[in-house]
Amino acid sequence: MGGGLAGPPSAVWLAEAGKQVTLLERRGRLGGRTHALEVATLHDIPDNGQHVIASGYVHLFRYLTSVGTRKFVEFPHSGVLRWPGGRATTMGTKGFQALRALLGAHPDAGPVDRTRAALATARLGWQCLHQPGDLADLTTDQWFRRLGMPATARVSLWDWLALGIAAEPVRQESAKVFADVLATGIRLGIKHRRPVSIGYPTTDLDTLFVTGAHQIFEKYGVEVKYRAVARHIDIRDGVVTGVTLADGDTVPADAVVCAVPNSYLGGLLDELPEHDEMYAAPRRRPSRAPDCIGFVTTDRNIVPLSRIARVRLVVPGNIPLVTGSSSVPGA
Repeated sequence: MGGGLAGPPSAVWLAEAGKQVTLLERRGRLGGRTHALEVATLHDIPDNGQHVIASGYVHLFRYLTSVGTRKFVEFPHSGVLRWPGGRATTMGTKGFQALRALLGAHPDAGPVDRTRAALATARLGWQCLHQPGDLADLTTDQWFRRLGMPATARVSLWDWLALGIAAEPVRQESAKVFADVLATGIRLGIKHRRPVSIGYPTTDLDTLFVTGAHQIFEKYGVEVKYRAVARHIDIRDGVVTGVTLADGDTVPADAVVCAVPNSYLGGLLDELPEHDEMYAAPRRRPSRAPDCIGFVTTDRNIVPLSRIARVRLVVPGNIPLVTGSSSVPGA
């Protein structure tokens, strides 16, 4: 159940394991909120979805390898922050450049700010691994303030990194969501004895995540049912027997994978004795994620704004434009 970025990998791997798989998706397409769309005025394909991919995402890379699109993620190891007035600074994820990025890549960051950034970054790493009890009740903005992170370090790195990871502004997102991701990166870096670096797709997200899945589904005979809204999972004598849809049809099954958001679980598991506890499980995010995070992948200069008549790009005014190497368009 679910055709977002959790459902297709589950279906692909079950099919590869020899299982007979039916995928139920409430929309008319796979990918969930992740999709590419044509915009004629841009002469390009804006994407909605995950664009920042860390080297430690082992399960994501396993999926991309399964569907044949791993080659479309590259790791440039550096990028350029461009500031108003023509100033630019280079930041990286390896060696001295990585250290500089952590201590503040802002062109106005002086020795005091860099020292404060070093201390705050050390506290941030420690609290990611040893989380305070109230972290789930704080926004990322409140957490950064409590850590003493200077404004120059936040503008040049931490605020936009948090926005990219959690898909919410720092004044809204849960500090715990961001801390959990960073903690995973730290642990993976220790486990593999190398720092986690950041990669970017070099193709549109439909090609990266969805197209290969369709090919695997065709190869193994996976049935995809679109506009299939599940009402509840059928359970008799403690055994799953199928899924009842909103139109009254029943899809027989001897196992069900719920690859859907927690907010969609209501009513699906009513036949489980512990369903009340599952439905009441606390949601740690203080606000819902936005429906659209838009990006444009381009290998040329951004077109003049006068040519983007019907496209509005709204970003916080203090976040710099991030550009990547020529080998990774638009990174």
